[in-house]
Amino acid sequence: MKAFAKCALVAVFVLLYINVETSAIISHSETTPPADWSDHPANECMGRWGTNASCVVIGPNVVITTCHQNGYNAAATSPVVINGKSYTVKDVYVPPVGSDIRICSLNNANFTNYAGVYTAEDVETDSEVSKQIVLGGYGKGRGEGLYNKNKLYGYNWAPEGNTNLRWAQNYIDSLMGDSFMMLDFDGPGHSSAAQYEGTAAEYDSGGGWFIYHEGQWKLAGLTYGVSTKSASYSQAWFKNPDTLRDQPDRAYAHRISYYSGWIEETLAIIPPSLVFGGTKGDINGDSLVNSMDLAAIANFWLETECSPENGWCQGRDINNDGSVTVADVAVISQSIAQ
Repeated sequence: MKAFAKCALVAVFVLLYINVETSAIISHSETTPPADWSDHPANECMGRWGTNASCVVIGPNVVITTCHQNGYNAAATSPVVINGKSYTVKDVYVPPVGSDIRICSLNNANFTNYAGVYTAEDVETDSEVSKQIVLGGYGKGRGEGLYNKNKLYGYNWAPEGNTNLRWAQNYIDSLMGDSFMMLDFDGPGHSSAAQYEGTAAEYDSGGGWFIYHEGQWKLAGLTYGVSTKSASYSQAWFKNPDTLRDQPDRAYAHRISYYSGWIEETLAIIPPSLVFGGTKGDINGDSLVNSMDLAAIANFWLETECSPENGWCQGRDINNDGSVTVADVAVISQSIAQ
């Protein structure tokens, strides 16, 4: 995450990754969603980006995320983990104008759960402002409470990496120009707080802000950063620690509807993943499973170092067990038989 000072109490803007880092979701102890809470997108809609960020699944083999966790180098990629399984990036797409967002197609992916996109057409009839949203992200959760005069005013970020998915709720408070949106982190019991009030923290960059619209969870924002009065860059405040008056931190997201035209055009041109081009075992991506796919396996026959980093031997290790063997041939044979 990045930070820049404003004035005292100093307001610091932090991008949610470290190198600068990304954040995870911080929620109040009294209002942390229970383990069985399900009023949010499917967990498979959210992913981990490397070790310092998050991403959102928006197609069968497509994720969207920010660039700043890789030093604003859109071409610099990291392994993506969705639902416990690791994938490598195949291609990267960026908007024609400079931006911190990018779309990435993944090798060997065929997701059935993915988020819709909150479009400019949606905004025409239903603006994002004041909408309740669900935030999702991987990264640091709530640590120890921060007190003055025995009054809670915020929390430390927990000392952990981006290994756990967390969900929370909030409301979009305002837009910042056409391409950003903002929310604040209200204290527990505040009249403006959501039931499961939360905000972003480190390693949440690239995570999603979702609106339930027309019977579908749609991605409305992509977490960018937070502004806080804390000089430590590792805390979430909802009160001024000196006066104990309401002074909530704010979180910011890229406004997806601003980019929705480009997103929809990009999704339309991304080809299906090579291995899962409609049928498992379609290695050469011709939408058929036949002897040509069996021939493709020969190039990596008995290879034993297949991994997400090499695309599971460029798709030949179909069952992702680390090697190319008769087990992979069996998958193709079964598909041919069907």
